[in-house]
Amino acid sequence: MMIYKRGGQFLVVFGDIPQWLIVDAVGLGVLKKIGAGQNADQVAEAYRLDERSNILATFEELVALVTRTNEGTSVVNQALTSKTTVAMVAVTRRCNLQSICPHCYIDAGQSQDDLSLEEHRLLAKQLRLCLAIDSQKIYKINLTGGEPFMRHDILGIIRVYNQAGFAVNMSTNAMLIKPKQMIALRELGVTVSVSLDGATSATHDAIRGCGAWKKVTRKIRMLIKIGVRVGINHLLHEGNFGELEKVIAFTHRLGCSGFNPINLVQLGRA
Repeated sequence: MMIYKRGGQFLVVFGDIPQWLIVDAVGLGVLKKIGAGQNADQVAEAYRLDERSNILATFEELVALVTRTNEGTSVVNQALTSKTTVAMVAVTRRCNLQSICPHCYIDAGQSQDDLSLEEHRLLAKQLRLCLAIDSQKIYKINLTGGEPFMRHDILGIIRVYNQAGFAVNMSTNAMLIKPKQMIALRELGVTVSVSLDGATSATHDAIRGCGAWKKVTRKIRMLIKIGVRVGINHLLHEGNFGELEKVIAFTHRLGCSGFNPINLVQLGRA
């Protein structure tokens, strides 16, 4: 469990499961006790009688998010975004940074097996039938890869999912996005999540390749200036954890609308 403090709040990152939380000092204390294997009664005993009802409520909320099985394997029991259902659709395994990123969970490279535009149209209909059944929830498609903008028909793919009734997000390194595509992304209401793994070129380029930081930050500025909603996907690892505050501040200055610290997925090249 890695802990980062800022302004009385704590970002808690669990290295062995795909989970992170922002908590106050009380929540952090409860999390530490959960991590030590204490049950609700044991946790409550450490607090005053008048505090225990709130502590028990905090315990129940947090233990439902992060627990351990008898074998010691960490699992996530409850989604943090229960009102939103997101389907991840990899549109290609191809990537302009193929064989560079050591953490790539799909081992991106050349691929001849990408779904066609017509196959995506069929998939969108099937997903709509399978997923979009609750009017109280939001249904989104996250188009990912590889690098989605390796597809010459990527805007057509976006329109297919839009027309099926899905909001569309994209995960991209942003380097290949052309100005005309940026305008289309704005008009289609697409949220673009860009990979930015450091506040400096040295940190980002260490895993993305020489010159990547300069290119991606330029594209982020262009996207935001045109009016595209941009969020940041930030891979947390030992080499960049020390500058987390700097990269958050940097993305704020860029005008990004969100910041998503993510854990390593131990698949592919990772």
